[in-house]
Amino acid sequence: QLVTIADTSEKFSSQMASFMFLQFISNMKPAYESRVDTTWEGPKLQKVWADMEQKCWETYLDEANDDFKGVHPYQKLKNEVSQCKLVIKQDNRRDVLQECTQRIVD
Repeated sequence: QLVTIADTSEKFSSQMASFMFLQFISNMKPAYESRVDTTWEGPKLQKVWADMEQKCWETYLDEANDDFKGVHPYQKLKNEVSQCKLVIKQDNRRDVLQECTQRIVD
């Protein structure tokens, strides 16, 4: 059988295209990041946030002062917890949720 340059070129082109496609796909994969399990860890984390919010609310009620000017720490905490609840629905990366929890604690 006679192999022509066109046949060889066609085989090489298809192999090169396959290689390039596999390289493209492997580059598209996101790097592995530790994730929080939304069925087990997620509800526990949300409970911790709710407990912190409740304790802060109780402190707010005990120390409420009508003369207080500015934003009360409870309001800041409530805002952070609300933001974290939104984040956990969209992003379950462990690092992101640790940062969220740290903002609540601070």
